Amino acid sequence: SMRTTSLLDYGPETLLYYKEDINLYSAVLWDQSFRSAIVDVCRVDPFATIPLNSMEDLAKLVDTGALTEAPLVCRSRTRKESTDIMDFTHGCCHRFQNFAYSFLKYDPSTTIPICLECCLLPDSPFHKLFECTAMAGVTEIREKLVDISRYELNFHIPLIFSRDLKFKMTFAKLVKLIVDQSTFDDSLLG
Repeated sequence: SMRTTSLLDYGPETLLYYKEDINLYSAVLWDQSFRSAIVDVCRVDPFATIPLNSMEDLAKLVDTGALTEAPLVCRSRTRKESTDIMDFTHGCCHRFQNFAYSFLKYDPSTTIPICLECCLLPDSPFHKLFECTAMAGVTEIREKLVDISRYELNFHIPLIFSRDLKFKMTFAKLVKLIVDQSTFDDSLLG
């Protein structure tokens, strides 16, 4: 017969959990949850015939512990800096022509959204960060971020889950350089 075990059968030391244990357990649960929802945060390139990275490859990058250890947006940043970083990270922003285009698809006269800076390639956060030839003084910084550029439209996943704070600060520096050179300005909206 099975014996029913009561918590009273164990001493108080058995039921003792430390903050680190709880944090580790929470991180494991978050990782599992995020990996199963990776499809919801991945972007699909409408112009690519074969995706470069599988959902499984992207799910392996998930490390929620990095979110607290090395946050992408720190408290020391201004609101504008934080907003600019998030605009480039999530890409759903009026700053990029591809976002505007996604709302205008129903219009058959609309063409592929070309970058306002270089007028050569379709506009997107990835294009501005890693491809746009009109951005001056960014080559050296782009080289430091080459590890995330190989994920193309999903560059935000290895960036967000990186534990390297210096790497994230380099990304913020690149964003600032691009924003400072951009012809887009929030005042255009008002």
